[in-house]
Amino acid sequence: MFALVLETNEKITPVQPNDGFPDAKNAFVQMLTFLLGQAKEEKITACVICTPANVGKENAVVYDLEQKISPRVIAVQSYKKKLFGGWTFGAKEFRNDERKLFSFISLN
Repeated sequence: MFALVLETNEKITPVQPNDGFPDAKNAFVQMLTFLLGQAKEEKITACVICTPANVGKENAVVYDLEQKISPRVIAVQSYKKKLFGGWTFGAKEFRNDERKLFSFISLN
């Protein structure tokens, strides 16, 4: 899991939880806590969080994109390893959701 953030100076920076967490859930919470602080301090204007997930019996990646001035979009894409190397990706599914990191800012 990782995130990419767009800082207010328009620099794109990667964010990853450190390795000191016993499980993925705690690492995810740590990363979200850091990102929420960055958003509230107005150090970032956009963020995409990339996490692995299971969708039914398939592996998938979830892209959770949120911007300061736009609604949140979540994309899910399944993938599987090919028998002789490489990867196969399924179609992306998109849905809108309520903003979380930038929920303290009104879009109106």
